[in-house]
Amino acid sequence: PTFPHTAFIDVVYAPAETNWMAEMRVHSNRVANGLQMLIWQAKLQLEWWLGHEIPIAVLQNAVDQ
Repeated sequence: PTFPHTAFIDVVYAPAETNWMAEMRVHSNRVANGLQMLIWQAKLQLEWWLGHEIPIAVLQNAVDQ
């Protein structure tokens, strides 16, 4: 069966694609790893510590390098 309205999220971020994620792609095109969760957690923590907004693009670029 397919689950077009269901998102499958594996909270690990390395490897980028786990076996479980590959299996879930058969059922849904909404599959993600935990990297975005990690980036958003870092954003919120840095903003709390530093007291000002951190652009998400800055953190995304840091991860992409």
